[in-house]
Amino acid sequence: MLGLALSGGAARGAWQAGKAASLARPWDVVAGVSVGAVNAAHLAQYPVGEEAQAFEDLRKLWHTLKTSDVHKRWCPFGMIHSLWRKGVRDLRPLRSFLRKHLEPWRVRDSGRKLIVGAVTYSSRQWVEWTELDHVVLIDAVLASCAIPYAFEPQEVPQLVSPTETAPGPLYFDGGVQTVAPVEPLIRAGCTEVDAVVCFPFDPPVAAPASNALEAGLAAVDTMSYQILADDLRCNYAGVRDDAAVVIYRPDRDLGDGLDFSPQTNAWRWQLGETGAA
Repeated sequence: MLGLALSGGAARGAWQAGKAASLARPWDVVAGVSVGAVNAAHLAQYPVGEEAQAFEDLRKLWHTLKTSDVHKRWCPFGMIHSLWRKGVRDLRPLRSFLRKHLEPWRVRDSGRKLIVGAVTYSSRQWVEWTELDHVVLIDAVLASCAIPYAFEPQEVPQLVSPTETAPGPLYFDGGVQTVAPVEPLIRAGCTEVDAVVCFPFDPPVAAPASNALEAGLAAVDTMSYQILADDLRCNYAGVRDDAAVVIYRPDRDLGDGLDFSPQTNAWRWQLGETGAA
């Protein structure tokens, strides 16, 4: 089987989507964490063989997406809310966006398998869901996007019946433990894996932070580079007996991970798809 692993990277996911579009292979299984979970869930709505249509629709989404569709300041006191909330920005706009553009029944019926990864808030354990698990898929994807400090951990309700849910645990960004979810694909039976990672080989020099949010996100980026280095060295480097893994990474810094402006999204997509800015 052929698998696609999509890393975290927040707004840099536009580059990731463009790079995956340039490959457009008939992946049997797609796996993602954080923004990679959003891209993976979108692709999983389309049967194998419909990659061209999947990426055309994904391109339209990224080219019209705005920062206000993903996150916003808490009202009325902005970052002061972080004194009693578990994140400095409000992620509810992304939930609304996912409800509008992600149809769980299409994911279940497409025949393409999906894996979404997150980490439990209480025990810090890695958890992964598939399209067949009895959870609210939109909330699972949202939880995978809950970058620590930036956003609050998210509850993932259990599906008791097609119309009834029960409360579930809190989760946050799967990238806290695994930046590129290659291992879940291999466990799922993939013998070939394309891994599209949003971070270049060398960490960029960070500009001085102007506020606590920027400082916190710089720390998360530093952590992500270290996790990724450990991932690639321990799990995916060299030749494996059980799978052939090809890793794709940008050749430059992709900028502010919370900047989802349409022009920046379009620049990142083009850079990923064609290599030209």
